[in-house]
Amino acid sequence: CMAYSPMRTLVMERDHYSVHYEPVESHTVIHCDVHKYNKTIRKQLLEDLDLLMSMRVSPLLAVHMDDDKHRKFLEMMGFELLTNGNCSDGKTHDIYILDKQD
Repeated sequence: CMAYSPMRTLVMERDHYSVHYEPVESHTVIHCDVHKYNKTIRKQLLEDLDLLMSMRVSPLLAVHMDDDKHRKFLEMMGFELLTNGNCSDGKTHDIYILDKQD
C-alpha cells in the first residue's frame, strides 16, 4: 500500500514535507512524506491539509502501516478509522478517512 506507485501525483511540496494523491479504485489515498517535524511545521501541515480538503468533494483515505507514531499522526491530522482492508502488499491494514466537516 505505501510502496511508491507511478500513479501517485504530487499535489503539494514544501521544504519539510510533500503530499501525494494516489487513485485506488474510486477513492483517493493521500501520502504525506515528512522530512522534518516541529510545532511550526505541524501548524503549516494542518493549514495545508485544510486547503486541500477545501478543494475536494470526496473524502481522502490513508493507510495505517502498523506504526504507533503514524496512527497518532493520522488522528492528529483529523483522520478517523474507517475499516481495515487487504492491500497490495498482501496484508490487512487499517484504513482511515478524512471528510469535510459540515
